[in-house]
Amino acid sequence: MKERSVAWRHFSKFTDDEGVKKVKCKYCPEEYVANTKNSGTRNLLSHLLKCPNNPHKPETSQTKLAFQPKGQTGDVSLIPWKFDQEACRRALARMIIIDEQPFISVEKDGFKDFVRALQP
Repeated sequence: MKERSVAWRHFSKFTDDEGVKKVKCKYCPEEYVANTKNSGTRNLLSHLLKCPNNPHKPETSQTKLAFQPKGQTGDVSLIPWKFDQEACRRALARMIIIDEQPFISVEKDGFKDFVRALQP
């Protein structure tokens, strides 16, 4: 019978030393039993969603929209935006260096409340 699941595109079939039919992920070393009469493809599809090396893995984190100004006219365009902790840390360090702020300024309660309001 023809294999209808998309899971088969991402796995290679083989038989191990004990004669058990198995499949191996094409992107990582994970192996699964491939007896389609007793076990379906749900475990293969679940693996595809969590496989760290799968180039076809869907993006699970949701992006937000942000406004970006277009020149001096006051027009704006929508751009996708995703929170990046490391970019925030670099921006904070740059602010402290450029504005010559003491490091203690980010440890005060007012600043912590401000940042908590921006990104809870």
